[in-house]
Amino acid sequence: MKPTFDIVVAHDANLGIGINNKLAWHLPEDMSFFKQLTMGDGLEKKYNIVIMGRKTYESIPDAFRPLSNRLNIILTQLGYDEDHEDVRVASSVDEALLQAWKLVQLGEANNIYCIGGKSIYEKMIAYEGCRYLYVTYLDSVYNCDAFFPSYEDMFTLVERSDMKKSKNGMSYQFKLFQSNILT
Repeated sequence: MKPTFDIVVAHDANLGIGINNKLAWHLPEDMSFFKQLTMGDGLEKKYNIVIMGRKTYESIPDAFRPLSNRLNIILTQLGYDEDHEDVRVASSVDEALLQAWKLVQLGEANNIYCIGGKSIYEKMIAYEGCRYLYVTYLDSVYNCDAFFPSYEDMFTLVERSDMKKSKNGMSYQFKLFQSNILT
């Protein structure tokens, strides 16, 4: 059985995801959704797993790093020393998925989420085990230098919220896409 996982991303109307290794916007509602999704309901004692690139990990503010109540797997080609029980390091997507999938198979973890950045998204979106895309769609265009890959041909929209207005005036929508391989 192959590892299965989901991708979580927020992108603007041009698939922009960030600038200078940071988000190009501040959307508290998206942060809340992300935390709830990737952390789970908290009733089970098993963690969810988040896989991210080194730059994404380093872009998380110190006070929130590693992401709590989740196993953080950092993808990097460089040697990386993060001495924390909730952090693992992998040198390839295959290695990260193997580490994560073993924990799921052993019953020590629930779900696996890819949370970026750009090069990790590009590699993982094409994997056969990618089941769902959890997308926070921002209905504007932001100044971005990193973009999410086009996915319309590989995934089908299965659910979406109404367009919402954030506290800071941004228009956004939560969307769920399913891999066409699963349908």
